[in-house]
Amino acid sequence: PLPLLAQPTEMMAAAQTNGVPGVLLTWTASLTPGTTVSIYRCVGTPCTATSSFTPLTTGVVAAGPYTDTTITAGIYSYYGVAVANGASAPASNIVSITVSPQPITGLSATATP
Repeated sequence: PLPLLAQPTEMMAAAQTNGVPGVLLTWTASLTPGTTVSIYRCVGTPCTATSSFTPLTTGVVAAGPYTDTTITAGIYSYYGVAVANGASAPASNIVSITVSPQPITGLSATATP
């Protein structure tokens, strides 16, 4: 029999701070070699049921992190699932983050008399 897959734990979401809009996802994983993590996302009001999420990506390196750069302003919720040999572990905890609009930069104005 295959060993039981451990779920990713301590999933966290934070605004990326390198000047590129994005949500940085991190988690703790005690996963066996060959295990990857699939990330699921829900957009809108903080989601609590995994059935309202859609796949964002599959095959992320088990140790993470992963950055979602496909975001705009709004509320995003995420969770991860460890996958190996066609089997899936239980879902991680769900995390939510509110992304603020990005400030507009590089504009200048000239007064006209």
